[in-house]
Parts: sequence; structure tokens; C-alpha cells
Amino acid sequence: MSACDISIVTPVFNSTRWIDLCVRSVRHALQGQSYEHIVVDGGSTDGTLEYLKQQQDIRLILGPDKGMYDALNKGMASARGRILGHLNADEQYDRAGLNHAIERLKHSGADAVFGPTIMLDEQLNFLYLFNQITIPRPIDADWHMPVQTCSLLFRRQIWERCPYPAEYRVVGDHVWFRRQIKLGLKLVSVRKPIGISKCASRNFFSGCENLPGGGACHP
Repeated sequence: MSACDISIVTPVFNSTRWIDLCVRSVRHALQGQSYEHIVVDGGSTDGTLEYLKQQQDIRLILGPDKGMYDALNKGMASARGRILGHLNADEQYDRAGLNHAIERLKHSGADAVFGPTIMLDEQLNFLYLFNQITIPRPIDADWHMPVQTCSLLFRRQIWERCPYPAEYRVVGDHVWFRRQIKLGLKLVSVRKPIGISKCASRNFFSGCENLPGGGACHP
């Protein structure tokens, strides 16, 4: 398979309420770009899988996994894109912000780009803008997850040097980001919102500073 510019990976399990919004969001946001949307389904039984099989413009990976971070690793291992993104099934992209961020990353020497996130409630009403634009320090990543994963894009080699920690069921994205920071992750930010996410407390303070394995990347 030939390479493309951007690969978006979505892990999913029983998400009929949100998956259509997610898929249509990626389709709209990246229309005209060289991209692929990889959806990794861990065995949905609620109609999610039937929906996904009807979508002609996604790459579907099926089979049991050990959790979200194992699914992300499966998707990213099969990705063809030079730039990678992690979008959960209940998240979406802002078209203008995503494309602005992609161009910023392409024309910078950075490893990754991040920006603000539009926060919604369960009824998709606007709550507030999570306006993270300051480059986080290593100490920031020690205490909390300073960026929203739906508003973070990174070069493929960043994942290759340190995949997601599949041994975690939760907070693996925080542990992964902290490890990347310790490996010297070079970040740039944009002011336009990239991702759209539902408000959940775990997105902000994971409380994993005392979890094992947070300090170094293991093969």
C-alpha cells in the first residue's frame, strides 16, 4: 500500500451513539487531503460493527484486543501516514483547526502539534474552550495530561520510538505523553481548536503520577 500524508486511528467498542459523528467528522475535516481513517473494533455487539462495515472510506481492523491502547498500537502499526492522530469514537475534528494544525506541523521542525479543544456536554451543547496553547514543561506532564489527545497530531516516528503502553487500561495516553516528553518531544501549538470532545474529568487530571512505568519507554 502506498503512503499517505495523514492517518487517523480510532479505537472503538460498542459506540453506536457516537461513531457516525466521528466517521463523518474525519471525512469532512480531511476532504481533499491524502489521508486514511483506521478504525480498530475490539468486538462490538451493539450495531457499531455493522455500521462500520458499510463505510467504504475507512480501514477497519477487527479482532479482540487488550484495551484501548493495544487497539491504538494495532492501528498505528498498520498506518501508512507520515502524520498520525488519535481520535476516540466519541470525539470529532474541527475542519479549519485540523487543517491549520497539519500545515503547521508539516512546515515546522517539530515532532508534534497541539491546540485548543472544544468541550461539549453529553447533549453536544457547547460548554467551554479548553484553551491549551502553552508548550507544557516536563513537570506539567508529571502531574496531569496537559493536552487533549484529539487535539494532538504527531509524526509517525514519534509513535515508532515509543508505542502506547498497552499494559494500561486507563491513563495510558498520559503515561505515553510523559514518556515522549522525557524523550525530548518537540512541540508546537496553534490557536485554532483542533478537536471536539465531551467533558470528562479523566481528560484533565489522570492522577497517574504514582503509577508504575511512567518514567521511561519500554520496548
